[in-house]
Amino acid sequence: MPSANETAARLAFRLYARYSFYMRITILFPADYFDLTKVDEQFETEYNEVIKLPEFNIALYNHDAFVEGAQLRTHPGIEGGLCVARTWMLKPEEYSRMFSELSQNGAMLINTPHQYSLMHLFPNVYPQISDATPRIVTFSSTDSVNVDIINNRFKKFMIKDSVKSVKEWDFPKFFETPVSADDLDAYLKRFVELRGNLYTGSIVFKEYIDLKHYEGKTNEYRVFYFYGQIVSISPNSNQPESAPYLPREVAEKYAGLGSLYYAVDFGETEQGSFIILETGDGQVSGLSPMQNVFKYYDELRHIAGKQAVIW
Repeated sequence: MPSANETAARLAFRLYARYSFYMRITILFPADYFDLTKVDEQFETEYNEVIKLPEFNIALYNHDAFVEGAQLRTHPGIEGGLCVARTWMLKPEEYSRMFSELSQNGAMLINTPHQYSLMHLFPNVYPQISDATPRIVTFSSTDSVNVDIINNRFKKFMIKDSVKSVKEWDFPKFFETPVSADDLDAYLKRFVELRGNLYTGSIVFKEYIDLKHYEGKTNEYRVFYFYGQIVSISPNSNQPESAPYLPREVAEKYAGLGSLYYAVDFGETEQGSFIILETGDGQVSGLSPMQNVFKYYDELRHIAGKQAVIW
């Protein structure tokens, strides 16, 4: 649940927004490591498209120093209004700190820390989508894992933390049961080692589902949602154009998951149906390969413009 401070900040901003005739949204990008006035090169394409839309303000922040514990610095300064970050993945505690430091200056990130964690940490949103995604079993730590539960629950499974799996060549994509306690323990230690500083939250065991392939590629789509509306449905696995398109009605079913800006990844199974693979906060979810970046931001602008009251 949102904290008392978070709730108070949200209420204050609602009042501010209600009496503002018009408010431009600030898109907040990470800055270059050495130069706060220059955008991180990995976000340069997005930056160059956003500046074509005068409805948005743009600011940069000291991402690397910030996640190492430094105070948030922005260029130019942000004195108020709604912010939408487009940045590298942040741990929930880092996002919460960013939210707090911006709110002290009257600015508000689009999602509260509670909303960020809802979509960023998959076990949090799982109860809402459990009928459309592979089963999971979550343990609070590697020390609390019960191998008997895993062997009884799954035929094939993959290991994740609350956010991501690992894709290194020496770590299996999936495991088949039965698995011994010693083998599982060794893989869990390796998983934590590979995730390193990015390791987030609990240990999650997820049922492994075979996906359909077209010319050697799976058929996956990333859908972005903003204020309960679809921003884009974009191919996300470099699949050929001949692969079936994600039906819009499937995507629309998940347009109200409790966050204002988030992403959901869908994949086609061997049986031809689409399931949910992952979720993420929209601010730290990358755009799909070959996605039309200008069209994406233009749709954000269009949806935001239809809001009579921002929050």
